[in-house]
Amino acid sequence: MKSLNFRTNKGVSVILLFSLVLAACGGGSAASYSADKAGAASASAPPPAISLTAASSSIISNASTAITWSSTNSTSCTSPAGGGSGTTGSFNTGALTTPTTFTVTCVGAGGAASQSTTVTVASSAGPAAPSVSVSASSPSIAYNANTNINWSSTNSTSCTSPAGGGSGTTGSFNTGALSTTTTYTVTCVGAGGSANQSTTVTVAPQVVTPPPPISTGCSATGGAITLSNVPSRTTGVAPLSVFFDATATTATTTTRSFHDLEYRWNFGENQAVLAALPGGTNWTNGSTKGSRNLANGPVAAHVFETPGVYTVALSATDGTNTASSCAQITVQDPNTVFSGTNTICIAASSLPVQGVGGCPTNAAVAQQADFGAAVNSYKGTGKRLLFKRGDTFSNASTPIIAISGPGIIGAFGT
Repeated sequence: MKSLNFRTNKGVSVILLFSLVLAACGGGSAASYSADKAGAASASAPPPAISLTAASSSIISNASTAITWSSTNSTSCTSPAGGGSGTTGSFNTGALTTPTTFTVTCVGAGGAASQSTTVTVASSAGPAAPSVSVSASSPSIAYNANTNINWSSTNSTSCTSPAGGGSGTTGSFNTGALSTTTTYTVTCVGAGGSANQSTTVTVAPQVVTPPPPISTGCSATGGAITLSNVPSRTTGVAPLSVFFDATATTATTTTRSFHDLEYRWNFGENQAVLAALPGGTNWTNGSTKGSRNLANGPVAAHVFETPGVYTVALSATDGTNTASSCAQITVQDPNTVFSGTNTICIAASSLPVQGVGGCPTNAAVAQQADFGAAVNSYKGTGKRLLFKRGDTFSNASTPIIAISGPGIIGAFGT
């Protein structure tokens, strides 16, 4: 600042000098100083710093991951999928099918900054689905014959079949005696899901061979003996149980025909048919072992398991005289009498499948663990109730059968 000299009154000079000093140091100079100071402060503030990470930087197709960020020197941040507007946050990417880059931008006193991270997406190809192969040792069999069902699989950890055979990736089971064409299905599971395969065993129609003629003949009288051959019934559905009574037989040589005569029965069974049934042609247990087609005594009983027409012959002798008598028994095929929904397959643990596991094709099916309730619900004239072998049934209800036949309570499966 320069000195100013004025030739004037001393008091006036002092006042003028003070005013000039104020003009030089006031107003405009003070405002200019304040602006320069603020500009220097702004230029010295650091920009935002951002840390951005993905929980999984590489994922499989249709998977998702979390994106998390934090920042310093910022007042707010924005992300492409929410997560808040603060200086820290996170969001979920949602399902991704292609590599995707995510960017977070933050602002502060020092300006704005952005940071990005990329999530790569791998192929979604998963494990292969199981493959199952199922076959029958004999895909076509005779009536009441049996065969083996065999299976193998790949890409599986376990398999189930309708009749046991293990739970591994390969197995085999026997169908048991079949009277109808039956389809068997094996299901296998593995890391790639599940798969099943079926095979059908075709059963030939039953061939009923007439029983051989009875060599003893069928004359009801023989000398002194008059035979009485009375069956409890002459027709019915297989398996048919018939009681035979010869106690009304008389003889002129004795008053005690029941005790003194020897009675012999021939039930007319075809030996080839008997041989195909479980147990074969002879009894292997009991007090009297021998042919299943023969019996002794004035009373007898027999179960005809195979449909057909049978001539049952009775002969009696007192040691000198012999007489013979015949009765004809007609045994009907249950698959004909109880065809379609007249047969009901009942299981305790699951609903049976028609044509599978021994349940006849087109039969009705039901699931009922209470044996009594099942009988009471599905009984009826002309009805056949088949309960699944291997299942356990309770008896909470009392089964009551007070109806006329024909009717059967039996079993299906192995």
